[in-house]
Amino acid sequence: MTPLKIYFAGAHEGSNTRVLKHHFSVHTPHEVHVDSDRGPFNIAFTNNGRLLEEVSAQLKVNTQHGNLFLGDAQPEPQHGIKLILAASESEKEMMVRNGFQSENVLVTGQPRMDELFYHHKIKYVRQHFLKYKCLNSEALTVLYAPTYSRRAFGAGDKFFFASSRSADDDELTAIDLIQTCRELGFNLVIRLHKYIKRSYAGNLLPPWLVDHFQGVEVHDNEVEPNSIPALVSSDLLITDFSSITSDFLALDRPIIFLDPQLGWRYTDMWHATPAERHEMGVVVETSSQLGREVAEFQARGKKFDESRRKMQSIYQPFFDGKCCERVHQELSRG
Repeated sequence: MTPLKIYFAGAHEGSNTRVLKHHFSVHTPHEVHVDSDRGPFNIAFTNNGRLLEEVSAQLKVNTQHGNLFLGDAQPEPQHGIKLILAASESEKEMMVRNGFQSENVLVTGQPRMDELFYHHKIKYVRQHFLKYKCLNSEALTVLYAPTYSRRAFGAGDKFFFASSRSADDDELTAIDLIQTCRELGFNLVIRLHKYIKRSYAGNLLPPWLVDHFQGVEVHDNEVEPNSIPALVSSDLLITDFSSITSDFLALDRPIIFLDPQLGWRYTDMWHATPAERHEMGVVVETSSQLGREVAEFQARGKKFDESRRKMQSIYQPFFDGKCCERVHQELSRG
């Protein structure tokens, strides 16, 4: 039997496409390629349809960026893409509303969740990450990971914290967060999307915050595209409406949400409702609240555990290390 030729376009570290590539390389006799000149292919995977515009393949599959909270996944017939992977039945419903045919949406879970599943069970992953970042491996770790597309959601993109209303407010929030973490002995990791640099003339931080973040671990996903080590190593997530929330939900750890300065105007674009956001964790509506909520997150105990797990069951139900296997099974049937 001739092995299938499979192409993986844009398979960067930590992506659904990269994890699928590893699975097919290890568990099957298929020919795996990352060079489009090796075509034609039987199957082509990508999270960016434009990468398959000139690729010849019998079947093209959208693996997604992972934005399962964002209602923006659209059919891409112009790129010849037929199938798309969904993290949950809830996400499938959203995709069908956006124009996908129900039979073309495969509910498999996100392949990259397999990598998160196995990494979160290995203690040395956390220790290695924190040691590599020169952080205390015994201390609690706070991760701030905002989205880059704040303007698209009505919150503007000038300020570093979505709850800020001015540069002064932004600065006070940064000082409060950093001081709180230092006083409590917490590690603070700032993980930023590479596109956020568009707001700050190619820099990761606005000029009014650069001095305050001296000694704080700040990095972007262009240099370190795989967010999984940072997620596994963190005890608390601070974010606005980044889809990294969905991954962190699977870890069943506390979340603090920053409410954008213009309120919930992005509701129609975010798959989760404002009420559900309040069920997942604390929602901070003013910058002055952030430091206090970080300081009190341990004392809050199990307050959000039940509702957060309910949201995980809706949005990220597959956390069993078998998402890639389900993709393989679905494609084998067809």
